[in-house]
Amino acid sequence: MVNISKSQLAIRALQLIWILLITALIGNVLAGKVGTSSSVNYAMFTAAFCWIVWLFGIAAVFYSGLAIPIVLFVMDILAAIFTFVAAVVLAAKLGGGHSCNNE
Repeated sequence: MVNISKSQLAIRALQLIWILLITALIGNVLAGKVGTSSSVNYAMFTAAFCWIVWLFGIAAVFYSGLAIPIVLFVMDILAAIFTFVAAVVLAAKLGGGHSCNNE
C-alpha cells in the first residue's frame, strides 16, 4: 500500500540535497589527497550512513509497511549525531580558528 506524505517527502528531498553535497565535498577531498586521514574517512563513513538512512526513509514514505516510527527516529537521530561529530572533527582538523587580533 502506498502512503505518500507531502511533508515527509519534502523533508527527505531536502535531506537528499544535503547528503549529495556532503558526499561530493568529502569525495573531492579524498580524491585529491595522497595520504588518508581518519577524520576525512570518518566523514565519508558518515555520508554513507546518511545515504542508508535516506534510502530507508524514502522507502518508508512510499511503503507504509517500512514506516516503523521508532526505527526511523533512531536512524535519523544517529545520522544527525554522526554528522555533527564529523563536522566538529573536521573543524578541529583545520587547526582551530584564527584570531584577527593575534598577529
